[in-house]
Amino acid sequence: MKIAIATFADLPNPPSKGGAVESLIDDLCKINEKKNQLSLDVFSVYDSAAVELAKDYRNTEFIYYRRYKNRRISKKNIVHKLFDKSIPDRTMQELIKLINLNCYDYVLVTSINYEMEYIFQKINSRVIWYLHGDPISVLSREAIKRITNHCYAVITVSDFVNSRITSVDSKCKVMTIRNCTDLLPVQPKEEFAVRQEIRGEIGVRDSDKLFVYIGRITPIKGIYELVEAFVIANIKNTKLLIVGAPSDESEKIYLKKIKSIANQNVIYWGYAAHGSLNKLYCAADCIVAPSVCQEAALLIALEAAICHRFLIATKIGGIPEYADDNTILVEYNERFVNNLADAMQYICASAYHIVQKKIESNPVEKYYDDFCNVLLQFTKEDI
Repeated sequence: MKIAIATFADLPNPPSKGGAVESLIDDLCKINEKKNQLSLDVFSVYDSAAVELAKDYRNTEFIYYRRYKNRRISKKNIVHKLFDKSIPDRTMQELIKLINLNCYDYVLVTSINYEMEYIFQKINSRVIWYLHGDPISVLSREAIKRITNHCYAVITVSDFVNSRITSVDSKCKVMTIRNCTDLLPVQPKEEFAVRQEIRGEIGVRDSDKLFVYIGRITPIKGIYELVEAFVIANIKNTKLLIVGAPSDESEKIYLKKIKSIANQNVIYWGYAAHGSLNKLYCAADCIVAPSVCQEAALLIALEAAICHRFLIATKIGGIPEYADDNTILVEYNERFVNNLADAMQYICASAYHIVQKKIESNPVEKYYDDFCNVLLQFTKEDI
């Protein structure tokens, strides 16, 4: 089965610059190196480091394209201004041409934007919209219905996103494949040393309770609300570690806003490479994911589970589907900040300090098998 994957996004594959979707695509490619059930072409924006990483793959072809600089006056901008329609820019147009040089069983596209309606019409092979986010949070319901009319099928990462697609009266097939994590926990014999190492770097005692946020520095992740709650909770011998770095000017302003309300017990780690995240989980007592958006599928929930750490997360979107018995789900309402503070106080004050059971998070090989099985199911239905 010949498959193409294109994100139509700015981050490259293999994921030399990170990215959740890019990492999941890489997981598929890595398992396919062993199982070789798919002929994979991955279309990626050019990046020299990604090109070097791609040399290690034998069963995946990475096809790179360069991003053109958008002009202030362009066909895309004129059409949008005159007719309120979104058409692809030059980079997207060139990518469509590259994809159409081959015939694929399926072309999977992950982006969520208004240009998808035009793009899906122009791709010659059957298109599957592979949704890692909630499209209704980005697009109008009418636009989603029009876009799905040009899809062969839609694959979603949670039943929540699945229901959002079906709610617009989509006529195409819609299937759910749960996300996975390739994160491996620190080995038990190394946990004490790793915990001491990380805590030593940030000046946190072993007896302190450490809450950790890991992710993007952006308002939809609720970091400002988390810091508000942490300050309100005012728990003795407790620290909050924020892991992540702003990627643009607006995120730098947001981080500055966060720091303006924080106290001395809030610590900033900055960017952390994916391969080192297990050490940060090891150092934590509890992970906090205070999203204030309709999160489609919380990868952090899978990572916390496989690293055997408690999680405080917002009861919103697809997050409850990814939560386990060691998760406190916080209601997102007018008391949200207080709800977060209450959850942190509960973690620190109660006997809620031993992980209830060992959770085996959705493994990468199962994710790959589920992915292949869904594509095979589509193929059989066409016979």
